[in-house]
Amino acid sequence: MSTGKLITRTTTALALLLMVCSAGCGKSTSGSAVVRIGDVSIDRTTVAHWEEAIKAGAIATIDSHSSRQSTREQALELLISAHWLTGEAAREGVTISRDAVRKLANEPLTALAKATGQRAKALASPDTEFLAEAALAARGIRKAVSSRIPAVTEAELTDYYTRHHRVLFREETRTTDLIEQLNNRSSAAALGKRLGIGKQFASRALHETVNQQTPGEEERNFDGELVRAIFAAPLHVVGGPVRYAGHWVIFVVRQANRGPYVLPTDVTAAESALNVAHQQVALKAFSAKYQREWKTRTICSTRFVIANCSESHEQLPPQATPFGGV
Repeated sequence: MSTGKLITRTTTALALLLMVCSAGCGKSTSGSAVVRIGDVSIDRTTVAHWEEAIKAGAIATIDSHSSRQSTREQALELLISAHWLTGEAAREGVTISRDAVRKLANEPLTALAKATGQRAKALASPDTEFLAEAALAARGIRKAVSSRIPAVTEAELTDYYTRHHRVLFREETRTTDLIEQLNNRSSAAALGKRLGIGKQFASRALHETVNQQTPGEEERNFDGELVRAIFAAPLHVVGGPVRYAGHWVIFVVRQANRGPYVLPTDVTAAESALNVAHQQVALKAFSAKYQREWKTRTICSTRFVIANCSESHEQLPPQATPFGGV
């Protein structure tokens, strides 16, 4: 049989199979429930339907986790996760309109794949709507959780810049006596020893006020090495010799005045970083609560138990969160 005929037969068989599924393809309409999630039931026929879709290549999870699962496990995980999402969206008061569901379902399958984390190839309309509703539920939950994240305060910004001192500007001024134009290092060091820090040094020195520049900014008044030495030196000690303008300099810092912390006028980057940190904490806490509560409410029959079920002691996979693939 040629490849073209095989693909045609597979596609035709899959189309006939998918036509059996109604718009409520995730819910049981019979007494053969194999999974119960609160008041919602999933029956054997529905699980078999998604198993066949996965086997036929009509849908596949885009991650390495699914490669270690049977088709039944993949189908169960998809169905349970989708119902968790729509159930949680209802608890959060998220409204999902049928128009929005149809719009996403009718978009190219690449858009649906991005929204759901599933690679859909040949699904019938009820199935794509089922996946689209779950994707929109996840988006709504994320938005609801994010809306509860508190705004960044000025105290947090100050703390952020304190901890990230490279972008902090705390202005400091140092009053300094400098003796410059010394010809060599050894003679400069000897002169410093001979003069000490008192009146003899002061009488020969230039009296300068040196302002510390914003980190990363070029020092305007002095050579960078000299400025760094002045601001690294303790008070009332002969500092140097330091190379400056082709000669050597010795100095004594007489006074240091340090002003209050000054936040940069543009705090957008800091606010963005803090908002992201707040969001990660909130989503992580919400995901843990979400998984715990929904796993407790999920009852599975023997041979249909996966990590999502209350009967299982397995750790839930990373994608079993309200935000995977969104």
